[in-house]
Amino acid sequence: MPSLDSHSSKPNFNSLTLVICNIRFLFRDLNERLGNLGRKRLDFLETNDRVRSLIYEEIPTRYMQYTKRDGELKTKLKTLEELLKKCEDEVEEATKRCKEIKSGFEDKEK
Repeated sequence: MPSLDSHSSKPNFNSLTLVICNIRFLFRDLNERLGNLGRKRLDFLETNDRVRSLIYEEIPTRYMQYTKRDGELKTKLKTLEELLKKCEDEVEEATKRCKEIKSGFEDKEK
């Protein structure tokens, strides 16, 4: 509220100007703080959206890809184990035949 000069009934405009300047400063400061809060809120919302995207979309998708890949690798491993077993059986059979052939030659030499 403007103060009254002791010599006149008119308001002191210097005081009124000071009050108005203070109010403007307070509003400017308030707007700046609200702007900062708004930016922080937007940053938070963007981060929140990114986290939600990771949790509900990217991680399950990657998990499914890894699960599928794991299944494919297990199938390939099983196939390789079967091939290894066949190879071991063939080597064992070939070793037996070699021994039979060797013993046949030894019998003929005697």
